[in-house]
Amino acid sequence: ERHGRDREGKEEKREKKKVYFFFNDTATTEIYTLSLHDALPISSLERLFADSKSQVSLDVLSAWNDRQESAARLTVAKRTTELADENLRVSRLRYTRGMALQTEVLDAQSRRTQVARDYFSATYDISLAQLQLRHAAGILGTLDPWAANKPLP
Repeated sequence: ERHGRDREGKEEKREKKKVYFFFNDTATTEIYTLSLHDALPISSLERLFADSKSQVSLDVLSAWNDRQESAARLTVAKRTTELADENLRVSRLRYTRGMALQTEVLDAQSRRTQVARDYFSATYDISLAQLQLRHAAGILGTLDPWAANKPLP
């Protein structure tokens, strides 16, 4: 009978033990209380945390690379716009002097229009990449409303 009471006391203590988790699926600091049999082993939690850290690092690195690529495309688009403007200027000059056909001017205008589209697309892409990088780094919702427009180092 004495052993039976000891077992009952131990079982009651086991049921009262709780495990606390400090992060939920939205990464806030809410605390969840689960009974011991619902909890994951510590090694599983450590692996889950390490996997999450790796995923965040990968997301930030990927966003950084996208931003760098977009910045390079924007630089090329600026230079291409300058060249297309010069080509259009020369084509118009040649046409006014009777050294070129009107189709050459129209082709130069068409190329200039396409280059302008590419430039605006590159401008959009770098803005989007900048926001995606801020989102991945966890600084998208800063208190400064203009922070999204400031370049990262």
